[in-house]
Amino acid sequence: MKFAKLLRNHLDGIIAHTDYCISSGKIEGINNKIKTLRRQAYGFPKDDYFFLKIFDITRTKKKARLKSDVTPPPEVFYEAQKAA
Repeated sequence: MKFAKLLRNHLDGIIAHTDYCISSGKIEGINNKIKTLRRQAYGFPKDDYFFLKIFDITRTKKKARLKSDVTPPPEVFYEAQKAA
């Protein structure tokens, strides 16, 4: 009975997830980083420093891509076939 009530209460969200496949995992990860920083930040002299630290930990770090990782657009293949 409890499970059926739980499903009934959350049915709209469950259906929306199957339609759109949006996950809140990234936001939850950022929130976890901020909570951890807040515990470590006890004693920071100013709030401005705390917010700067939040901006620093939430920046995305993009790894460098190798030339071999980049796939050329399909036009390159078509042009190569025409030339051959």
